[in-house]
Amino acid sequence: MSHNIDKKKVTEAVYNALQNENNVINGKDAKVSEIVTTVRIGEKKTPLPPNAMVFQLAASLCSANLNGAANRILMHFIAEVGWENYIGIDQKTIAEKLSMSLRSVTRGLHELKEINILQQMNHPTDKRRKDYFINPAMLWKGNSYTRKERVRKIKELDSQISLNLFNEEQPELNEKFYLPKSKKQNKIQNNTDFLNE
Repeated sequence: MSHNIDKKKVTEAVYNALQNENNVINGKDAKVSEIVTTVRIGEKKTPLPPNAMVFQLAASLCSANLNGAANRILMHFIAEVGWENYIGIDQKTIAEKLSMSLRSVTRGLHELKEINILQQMNHPTDKRRKDYFINPAMLWKGNSYTRKERVRKIKELDSQISLNLFNEEQPELNEKFYLPKSKKQNKIQNNTDFLNE
């Protein structure tokens, strides 16, 4: 973070903005001290193309253990994964897109389910179709908070579902792995400390 910021100017600008807003809402005699605000000073984020985060341990396990069909299907799923790891695609479409036999696709999907990379669910409206979710220990598309919540909900809803890949324990699925403060709270605290210097 750059420390070339004039804190006095930032404070005055925030105060003036709040004073103007307060005057509009409550009339000219209202006090700004009734409004509580947080100023977050941060660097501009660079936009990224669509992406998902693949975890290194999972990638290492897959590269050493997956056969060709399962690996091709997994790479396709990583390319097509939706928000919070949802994949809505039928086996016939997978076979057509990857130029594979339906039998190979079925075998590959079965292998990915056996080692806990995929979780299969019935489609809500089409009984002939299956929807898939990639295990959050393998990959995640979304923010870290929603990943943590998804892991917690899976553990609460069905104790039979194992999130450990290849039956190996994933440390980041343990609640103790996460710090008590979120990254956002830490940034706000850092900015508050900076402005109060």
